[in-house]
Amino acid sequence: MARIHPSFPLQAPAHLGTYRERDILRMLEQGLDNRFDVFHNLPWSGMQGEQQSFGEYDFVSNCANWPKTATARLPSGLWMYWKSALATTLG
Repeated sequence: MARIHPSFPLQAPAHLGTYRERDILRMLEQGLDNRFDVFHNLPWSGMQGEQQSFGEYDFVSNCANWPKTATARLPSGLWMYWKSALATTLG
């Protein structure tokens, strides 16, 4: 079972999109093995020229000893695709 960071929110979701995100988070937790860490609701910011942008990653995962790219089908039927930015950067 994957580790979820932060752990599941205790409060009820505020809107339908949050319900679906929580469902997908549960599928990831139950469908991935214990090599995986899944992070959710991570804020990001970036600069393009003089313009700063802000947003949020819904899900980010990492896994020890995973190939550069991989696909997997979870028991729920959800297909996952991973591409390692670090592996791409390092060649």
